[in-house]
Amino acid sequence: MIKDIGPTPVSSVPYNFTAMNGLTYFAANDGPNFESNLYVTDGTQGGTQKVKQINTTSNGSAIGEIIAYDNKIY
Repeated sequence: MIKDIGPTPVSSVPYNFTAMNGLTYFAANDGPNFESNLYVTDGTQGGTQKVKQINTTSNGSAIGEIIAYDNKIY
């Protein structure tokens, strides 16, 4: 484990890993409502952080496929 993302004792279940420019982007559940958000890591604890809060409501969110194209993440 590089960094404990979720505030709960349940696994953050990281998924959809995509590499671009020496970084790895992935989705992980980081909330009590199983909210998936976009994260990036350079492989270190200090270099692992949330890129974007996908949903700001209490309904939860899910991220589908993460694609790297033309130096952008979709």
